Amino acid sequence: MSKLAETGDTQASAAPVLFLQAAALARAGERKGAEAALSRAIELAPGFLSAHVFLGDVLARQARFTEALDAAQAAFAIEPSPAHALRLGAIAEQVGDVETAIEAYRQLIKALPDSHVGYNQLAWVLVSNELDLEEAEQLARIALKIAPQDGPSLDTLGWVLFQRGLVEEALPYLRQAYAVGGTSAPLVAYHLAQAEAMAGDQQRAVELYDLILGHGERAFVFSEEARLLRDAIN
Repeated sequence: MSKLAETGDTQASAAPVLFLQAAALARAGERKGAEAALSRAIELAPGFLSAHVFLGDVLARQARFTEALDAAQAAFAIEPSPAHALRLGAIAEQVGDVETAIEAYRQLIKALPDSHVGYNQLAWVLVSNELDLEEAEQLARIALKIAPQDGPSLDTLGWVLFQRGLVEEALPYLRQAYAVGGTSAPLVAYHLAQAEAMAGDQQRAVELYDLILGHGERAFVFSEEARLLRDAIN
């Protein structure tokens, strides 16, 4: 419960009590009550970092990502740490605030230049929004240089290369990403299936599309796209 506002207002001393009440309410599944307690705690102590973070989590669990983004931005403003930059970027992606996500990940890279996470996250935002593919490739290669066996970074670089029309170069990275953990990640399988189909291995693509469809609801939007692409092959 760090960074309580030093306002001199005696009411601010109630903020930690409200935070603890919110924690108890959240454990009991009373999210609305937890939200109200946290909002009041923040009202009394605007610099109460943990309350902003907790409120963001409560809102995100209700899929209220736009409001969660406000909480994440407040937390980052109080303490611009790598953890809060990563949280801010992830929530910004959820609501489609590309500019905020990009800036958050640039801050993450600046704070942790020896970690692959920021490079990969920024590369992914760029390629998934069809922005600067050249920079995305550079960032993804840095991420892989730092963490050569990281599945998400392998997938990101492979997908960047695919989007740049370099299918043969993309395939080894996408295949390795799939080998690392793609059987449980519909998105990785989806990327590899498209590359395999483009390279001419239609049978392998169909196998991968079937795997994606087997995930059911866990595949989210990729299940319908996989079905359409599979039907196009047949």
